[in-house]
Amino acid sequence: MKIKRSKFPLQRFIHALPKPLRRIKIAYLLASIIGSPYHCIRFKQGKLIGNILDKDVANSLVQGTFADYGYFALASRLLKSGDVHVDLGANYGFHTFGLLESPINRAIKYVLIDANPDCVACLNESAKLHAGLQAQVFHTAAAVKAGDIKFTFIPSVTGGGHIGSAVNPWEAEITVPASPLDDLFEDNGIARIALLKMDIEGSEVSAMQSLQRMLSSHRVDFVYFEVNPFCLELQQSSPEALFAEFVRHGYRLFWPYDGIEWILQSYGSNNTAASDFRRCTIGGSQPHQVIEFDQSCYQRGQLGQCDLLAISPKCQLEES
Repeated sequence: MKIKRSKFPLQRFIHALPKPLRRIKIAYLLASIIGSPYHCIRFKQGKLIGNILDKDVANSLVQGTFADYGYFALASRLLKSGDVHVDLGANYGFHTFGLLESPINRAIKYVLIDANPDCVACLNESAKLHAGLQAQVFHTAAAVKAGDIKFTFIPSVTGGGHIGSAVNPWEAEITVPASPLDDLFEDNGIARIALLKMDIEGSEVSAMQSLQRMLSSHRVDFVYFEVNPFCLELQQSSPEALFAEFVRHGYRLFWPYDGIEWILQSYGSNNTAASDFRRCTIGGSQPHQVIEFDQSCYQRGQLGQCDLLAISPKCQLEES
């Protein structure tokens, strides 16, 4: 799939408007007049090519920011020159292209994987914006078996795309290639991964099952992943099954940041106390403190959606 990127400086034009007029609807209107929804988006940490018909992309265009929830700082502490960073469920690439401001991160090899062909086309164009960038982009869904698979998404919210058939008239259903991750990485000379970021709307279990060779040999140092009970259940899985995929290979699970407010909410205020937390320091390019995840305290309820960090037993960890 090829896209036609607009040369019109839409973001600059929007930011030149009076503040009350800096709205997504104005951006949509201008894009429809221009004739292309594909624009260069500059945000605080970087730049990329995105389809502004996606609400998250449009919001970043208007606001000039991207809410990474601390990921950029974490990745910068864990990664060092020559490492491989994998963005599984890359969408339009904010979590990758937002890392490029650091001189160290310019010397990292980036692998971007997504099932949505529109996102993949934009990822390829975004890579061209960054001279000398070592980047590989793959159009595939992670699955235990290779083949074709149904993929469903809402065009205005592509980040919610998932494996499976459409059930609502506002959803788009397409057929996409699927690949076991072990095979994909082996076939493309990727022998070791420093950091794998994974956000694939409930397909995380099957993705990790397709990465068993690398996980069992501990050739993935860190996996930053989303736990979404609702999405996991739609894929006939569960948070517990996802945790088990890491634990059985010797990985330990941690909250990726030292802040405790969200942890207490996810555990339940009556289920644990801050004094019970076990803190560890990761010895990456910069020391980074994390809190060990306790499965026995985790609650699936409204606050069960969270991000966790799986750490290989080969990585240096110091008890705090």
